[in-house]
Amino acid sequence: MFNDQDDNFIYATDNVGTLDTNLLSSNNNNRQRVISLTISFALKTVAILMSFSSLLGLIISVANKQEPLWPLMNISQYAANYPAIYFFRIGTSISAILLIGISHTFFKERQLTRISSAASISTTSASNSKIGAWTILGFLVAGIGLGGAGLISCFENNDVHTSLAFAMFIAMACIQTGQITKSCASSRGSLLRCVSCMYLWFCLLMTILMASHVVEKVDYLISILEWTATIQICIWAFWFSDSL
Repeated sequence: MFNDQDDNFIYATDNVGTLDTNLLSSNNNNRQRVISLTISFALKTVAILMSFSSLLGLIISVANKQEPLWPLMNISQYAANYPAIYFFRIGTSISAILLIGISHTFFKERQLTRISSAASISTTSASNSKIGAWTILGFLVAGIGLGGAGLISCFENNDVHTSLAFAMFIAMACIQTGQITKSCASSRGSLLRCVSCMYLWFCLLMTILMASHVVEKVDYLISILEWTATIQICIWAFWFSDSL
């Protein structure tokens, strides 16, 4: 009789340990699901703000006859005029804060995932397998570059503005490249994202070649490359946010 009671006690103790582990795993997965939704919302907000502030700068500057609609000018040239600059700075500043916040959140999640893995607690968050150290750094650099380029207009200091803006574009291109290499597949969607990323790199390369006068510099062509690269980043942000 005593042996049976001991066996039942051990069985109950094992069940409690199993329930505790399952409960921890469930709570961890629920927390990660909430974080993924929050990051997804933040990234979509960044895409909307970038699109809205850029278009608003164009509309206001053209309406006030400060800049022409054609030949097309750079986003920063439209946004550097008053009062368009106020909306542009608000949009880029909020976007920069969100990008830096996304980087910080991914960094904390990466640390917690390592702790959970060491404790043998299962995690099912899709973002953990996709987010590496370079992606986290990329979002940080993109946030700093976007925020700085928004606060310092091309009319105030073009060299600093251009450097910060280019850092943002390079960082976003590196993030996209890293995500493609991690989720490479033969599906139509994956191929489309691959081509889209290649186009972003093409825009950056052509801008460098024209700015350094390796090839003939055509101002309106550089502007077209910048606008289309910005559109590409905004579209990618929506895709990436949905994949979290």
